[in-house]
Amino acid sequence: MILRQEKVRRVSTRRFDLFYPDTGPIRRDLYQKQLEFFRAGAKYRERCFMAANRVGKTEGAGGYELTCHLTGHYPPWWEGRRFAGPVRAWAAGKTNETTRDVPQLALLGPVVYEGDRKRVAGTGLIPGDLLD
Repeated sequence: MILRQEKVRRVSTRRFDLFYPDTGPIRRDLYQKQLEFFRAGAKYRERCFMAANRVGKTEGAGGYELTCHLTGHYPPWWEGRRFAGPVRAWAAGKTNETTRDVPQLALLGPVVYEGDRKRVAGTGLIPGDLLD
């Protein structure tokens, strides 16, 4: 039981590692638009990933790339821009509420309360073990 709980915890705090696998039903080569967006980062400073609602812009494109840059953890197949050191970045929404509910949730997971303190769950794209 303890091993199963630990496995669930590790998977839930390492969602980044589940994106764009080499094989399987969600394998990387099925996401050519996202891969093209990542590759364009090596050449262009600004890019736009314009797509319909609920097709993977927040997590599958912007959130994934931002996580790579913030953590310095790039997958071996990465062809986009790589930063050699720490970066400063913004993730913003139209309002405080949409910023909290969309990019903050995608990157950090929900806010959880421990007694009178609150923190992020660490279940977003940024691996929980990298958050303090």
